[in-house]
Amino acid sequence: MQPRLIVGLTAVLLTLSLRAHAFDAAAHRLIGAIADQQLNPVARQHVLTDLGYDLRTAGPWADCVRNVKRDGDQYRYTLDPQHPEYHAPCTAFESPQEQARLEDYARRHWQTCDGAGGGPCHGRYHYTDVAIQHRRYERRWLGTRDDDIVGAIAAAIAVLQGKPCPPPFRIADTKEALLMLAHFVGDLHQPLHVGSVYLNTDAQPFDPDANGKTLHSDADTHGGNALRDPQTGRNLHAAWDRIPDGLGDIADATLVRQAQRVPPSPAPIDRWPMIWATESLQVARRAFNGLAYTADPQRPGQWQLQFVDRARYQRDQAALQQQAIIRAGARLAQLLNTVWPSQDHAGHGDGGSR
Repeated sequence: MQPRLIVGLTAVLLTLSLRAHAFDAAAHRLIGAIADQQLNPVARQHVLTDLGYDLRTAGPWADCVRNVKRDGDQYRYTLDPQHPEYHAPCTAFESPQEQARLEDYARRHWQTCDGAGGGPCHGRYHYTDVAIQHRRYERRWLGTRDDDIVGAIAAAIAVLQGKPCPPPFRIADTKEALLMLAHFVGDLHQPLHVGSVYLNTDAQPFDPDANGKTLHSDADTHGGNALRDPQTGRNLHAAWDRIPDGLGDIADATLVRQAQRVPPSPAPIDRWPMIWATESLQVARRAFNGLAYTADPQRPGQWQLQFVDRARYQRDQAALQQQAIIRAGARLAQLLNTVWPSQDHAGHGDGGSR
């Protein structure tokens, strides 16, 4: 059953403006760098042959697609002088061939959804919005979609396996599937890309799936994008997207050792996206712990957040972010090693079964 939404103009405009870039470019590069160092020889050769560069370079690609603007039936990669930070991670993709790929991907994935929330449909592939009251990701929950981040990763895996690309995705080839995975596996491990808090008119969290899926227009906080810290002016989602201080975007020996200790997911590879989403949903419950909310008097449709203990929250946040980055890098490598097992592991897979 489709959810019944009470949506006004404010909610639509809010959705258009809230979904900014995901895990920042440094985090995506670090995730790719961790994965690069754990690929088996066969998977590494596929990456270098099919991509033409390493996973560290590929990490920010799906956010660079956001620089493609539509003008009628034309799609053009366009630099925004007001936001040079959106351009800096994308220089590796600005040759004529790479730019054409960005534009073609955006064109193919611009109108593949129902249009809810406005904007190009490919922006929806970066997240899902499951209420944190749930213990696992299930497609029946409000906030999930066939074209959410779980569906996007599953589609890219299918293409790497030589299977048909499931709709609504229109993945062109193996390179495009790798570019998607290099980014979306990272996004899936950012907990606020999976879990969201829904607030009633009294600013209290509630489970929308226990409420007949009837929402007031500002109930969904969009993975923390609508929750603003009045002290910093930053929304909660943006704070979680930032890489923890001191990590950088190079995988040092300590991070690689920690990633090597991440166990493979105990299921066939096509179930991994749902397993990882469930894990991120559980982390999201911790990310929203220790917070309180009030309506933002200056920004209709948004909320102000307060911390029970700001210093403790920030310490816990940094630890959870680092763990998420390590797991994402390890699992990106495990996924590709399973799709392309080395000779020593042929028939067994590296970390799972296909």
